[in-house]
Amino acid sequence: MTTRGNADRPGEDAFLTAYDPAEFPPFALTVDLNIFTIRDGVLTVLLVKRREHPYKGFWALPGGHVKHGQETADQAAVRELGEETGLDWTTTGGHLEQVATYTDPDRDPRIRAGLHVASVAYVALAPHLPDPTAGTDAAQARFWPVEDLDLDEQRIAWDARQPYSGDPPFLAYDHALILSDALERIRAKLEYSTLAAQFVTEPFTLADLRRVYQAVWGDAPDLANFRRKVLKTPGFVIPTDEHRAAARERGGAPPLLYRRGDAQWINPPFIRERESGKRGGPCTGTTERSEDAIRAAARKAAIMATIIVAGAPEPDPAKRIIDYVTARGTGETVRIYDLGGQGDAFILTAEEITRTRKMHSHMSNAERDWFVQRAAECGPLWRAVPPDARLADADPSVHGGLYDDMLALFNHFDGAGEPGIGYGKISKVLHLKRPHLYPILDSKLRDAYRGPAAAAAERYQHHRPGVRWSFWAAVRDDVLNPANVEALKAVRTEMRNHRDDLVQRAAELSDVRLLDILTWCH
Repeated sequence: MTTRGNADRPGEDAFLTAYDPAEFPPFALTVDLNIFTIRDGVLTVLLVKRREHPYKGFWALPGGHVKHGQETADQAAVRELGEETGLDWTTTGGHLEQVATYTDPDRDPRIRAGLHVASVAYVALAPHLPDPTAGTDAAQARFWPVEDLDLDEQRIAWDARQPYSGDPPFLAYDHALILSDALERIRAKLEYSTLAAQFVTEPFTLADLRRVYQAVWGDAPDLANFRRKVLKTPGFVIPTDEHRAAARERGGAPPLLYRRGDAQWINPPFIRERESGKRGGPCTGTTERSEDAIRAAARKAAIMATIIVAGAPEPDPAKRIIDYVTARGTGETVRIYDLGGQGDAFILTAEEITRTRKMHSHMSNAERDWFVQRAAECGPLWRAVPPDARLADADPSVHGGLYDDMLALFNHFDGAGEPGIGYGKISKVLHLKRPHLYPILDSKLRDAYRGPAAAAAERYQHHRPGVRWSFWAAVRDDVLNPANVEALKAVRTEMRNHRDDLVQRAAELSDVRLLDILTWCH
């Protein structure tokens, strides 16, 4: 029998027939569900009390094993959600997303028996979930107020591999870590997405929606700013023709009712007040925080910040970028090429061309002089592209705009037909002068973005016929990705709080360059 999909791979069936899965130690995959809902104005999470070992008597996130060879992790999450809540998550409209994968060998005591258990964690949100019923392997199930879980201390205890000595409930496994990460995910997403609407039952009032922020953040946004941002974000909420009957003693007009729209993102985002000392709020602790504590908080936020580069996820982009900046060779590249300054915005100098050699441009002296002369002949083209021009504003579908201006400047060098002068050298020069606009089109980036660039060219074919690859548009998609925008903020925060001066300075590099570094390192 031929295994599906390998008919064109001769010899593979024989290999699979002889393959011994016992060659590797046992490895199990589970899903853990962070099921949040708001009850009586309080953010709660579903926990189950374990009936059996390991962690017998401890409270845990609901979940279970992915059925081997039968389902994906996503399918297992939906199945477990149904079993734990009694709801068909495919039809209820509740929100479900993957948070992270946890693979620490210490996370499950069964490693002592030789079983390495990894878990894929999910966040699930829905309004007014029913009271849970304990399953066969649970002694009890209930929604716990998040503020009663002492998550910070339980996570510290887990990180130190020490028993938690505070008040119950005691969390099993690494679930204090998982739950902390999931909680920070939804708190952060409320800033830049319409996720809050998943917490309220339709139809709802704007006051209902604002109370979601109060419950999740511990503090509600300013009322006037909140109303303005929600109503001016197209598709955040859709007004109905109905009003909720107001309490008679309050007087005034009854509030209008709304339904969820199809918008996903809020731009500009809400700014979350990160006041310390509020239990259950976005931050806890004293107002005066040590530099180490600030760096630790920045590291935690950056770990959560996954960036998508050319269709591939980079789960810890801050570490990748910091390693690049602090490495001997590439760190010198950042110091000399990136941080050497732009010079005169409309004049290209020989010294600037020489700096591109740090980017392995292999620029000869003759080519350097050619660039200087060629740049001196294109004054109007330089002036048409502002020094602070951004790739995000260069829309390929707009003719006569910034995209055409940046293309004209690029083609002034590319169209001259000078031997040895290709995309890589031109883009390294232009990125130096317009770092927020021109991606560095070296072979590494072109190889990584070839697929997305072909898709982008197809998307803009009506506006730019005959183009096979649109690398600028593909990089622009990543620059505009709202998740990347938010993740880059976290990355820059960690870089600014880093002990290394060069890393702190490199936090000011453009989005285009930071994505380029991740592409180069991937």
